[in-house]
Amino acid sequence: MSKYSSKKEQKTSWKSKYIHDYKQHSKTSVLDIIESFFKKSPTIKNPPNTSNPAIPDFTTARILARKCSKLKNEINWELSFGEYEFVVFDSETTGFFPHKGDEIISLGAVIVKNGKIDNNNIFDRLVNPKRKIPQDIVDLTGINNEMVAREPRAGIILAEFLSFISNRVLIAHHAAFDLAFINLKLNWYCQGKIYNPVIDTLELAKALDPTIVKFDLDSLAKHFQITNRERHTALGDSIITAKLFLILLEELQKRNITTLKQLHYFITAQNNLCNHS
Repeated sequence: MSKYSSKKEQKTSWKSKYIHDYKQHSKTSVLDIIESFFKKSPTIKNPPNTSNPAIPDFTTARILARKCSKLKNEINWELSFGEYEFVVFDSETTGFFPHKGDEIISLGAVIVKNGKIDNNNIFDRLVNPKRKIPQDIVDLTGINNEMVAREPRAGIILAEFLSFISNRVLIAHHAAFDLAFINLKLNWYCQGKIYNPVIDTLELAKALDPTIVKFDLDSLAKHFQITNRERHTALGDSIITAKLFLILLEELQKRNITTLKQLHYFITAQNNLCNHS
C-alpha cells in the first residue's frame, strides 16, 4: 500500500479482554499467560483449530511468543553497518487503520548483505485477512479475495516472517505504518512485538537531504532514478526500498556514520534542526 509521509502514525492501545493485562503479570511469562487463558476458558475445547477471529490460535500464539522472546535477546546494537545483514520489508493491507479492522493481505521482504540485494533469499507471502478486500485495494495491489481465500491467516505468516528476519536490522519506508499492523497482530496473539532495530528510509532520506520536496516512495525512486517495477506489491516495494536504502547507506558512510547509535543521534539531531528552522 502506498505510504504517504503526511500520514501520522496511528497509535493503538488495543488490549484483548481474553488475555490478562501484562502489567499485572510482570512475574509471569507470556507463554504462561497464554496457557492460563486457554486452560481457564470453558468455551474453548480445541484451541489450535479455533476459527473464531476473536480468539487467538493457541498453537500459533505459543510459536509467536517464543520467537519474539528469542529475537529480543539476540539483538546486537554495537556492530557497524558493514557487519549487519538487513531485511527490507513491506506490507499490503486492506486499508490504513489496523485498529478499525484493516488487515494485512501480503508481506514481502528481501535480504541486503555486503552492499547487495540477495535475490535468492526473499519472503513473499499472501495472507488471508478473513474479510473482504475493498475494490480500490484490489485495483491498487492486484490482490483479490479469491487469491487469499486459501492462504494462512496472519499469525502463521508472521511466525514465518519472524524466522526469516531473525535478528537482522529491519528497513522499511514509512515503517510506522507496517509496524502498526504487524505489532498489533503480535500483541493480539502473544503480547509480543518486533524487537529488531528498524531504520525508516523516509526519515533517513529527510535527515540526509531535507531539501527534497516529497518523500513518498514514488517520488524518492524518481529522485534517485530507481527502477520502479511492480509498485504496490509487497515484494516489489521491498526491492525498491532496498535500492533506496543502499543509496542512502553510501551517503551515511561518506559522513562517517557507521553504527545504529550514530544513526539514531544523527536523525534525532536533524529532526530537531528541521523543527526549529
